[in-house]
Amino acid sequence: NTGKSVQSALERMIRTLKTFEKQQIPENGIAIFSGNVSERDNVQDFQVFWVEPPEPVPLKLYRCEQRFVTAPLEEMDANEATYGLVAIDKGEATVGTWVGSSIKVIRNINSTVPGKFKAGGQSAQRFARIREGAAVEFYKRVADILIKEFTYMKELKGIIVGGPGTTKNNFVDGSYMNEQIKQKILGIKDITYTNAFGLKELLDVSTDLLNDTEVMEERKILQEFLNTLGKNTMMVSYGVENTKNALNMGAVEKLIIIDDAVSDEELEELSS
Repeated sequence: NTGKSVQSALERMIRTLKTFEKQQIPENGIAIFSGNVSERDNVQDFQVFWVEPPEPVPLKLYRCEQRFVTAPLEEMDANEATYGLVAIDKGEATVGTWVGSSIKVIRNINSTVPGKFKAGGQSAQRFARIREGAAVEFYKRVADILIKEFTYMKELKGIIVGGPGTTKNNFVDGSYMNEQIKQKILGIKDITYTNAFGLKELLDVSTDLLNDTEVMEERKILQEFLNTLGKNTMMVSYGVENTKNALNMGAVEKLIIIDDAVSDEELEELSS
């Protein structure tokens, strides 16, 4: 019943919290969620998830609901750059996001792809077709999650896909996702796990992709500045003093600061 489910969720949450040592508690606090995430009736699958918010948690909130209450966290990171993470193999897939310093699991689903050893009485060709059909159905389910979660996410900067073996490549190279989602894929990485830990592993091995994305964003902003400078010099300002005057007049839409071009004192004044 509901009471027993709540008690089981709290017990698992407490066990998870006991694994933290005092020095391991994140600077911004933590938001922890525990509950039965099974999508099938009469089947229990209690899971515990925790995230470090992108800024200090402004409230203490305990809520017992049918769904995890994430609104306070979503308000915090609504404008933060977000990256989609997908860890996938033939057995399962986990889809999540990375925002600021936290990884959020959106969905974890299992596939119905049978093992490589066929059941007795089946021909190799028929068994191969069964496995292929189940894999296609699984890929479509994962793609549907990406389309639903990421298509209209304005703050999404890109998606990284990872997993062991060739499943991840078959998924990306197939026709399961629409072009809008495919164009967001930054790269594909080899990882070992495809559960929630796999998302962390995927992030750990993707620093090159993330750095490249930041560089491209900087280039885009600088190119916009140069294009505007070439069309209308009255719409741009450069140099420390001119920029300070524009800031004081409230006339700045975008501020570009090149660290090496200003002193620490000037940088602090412009940033404030």
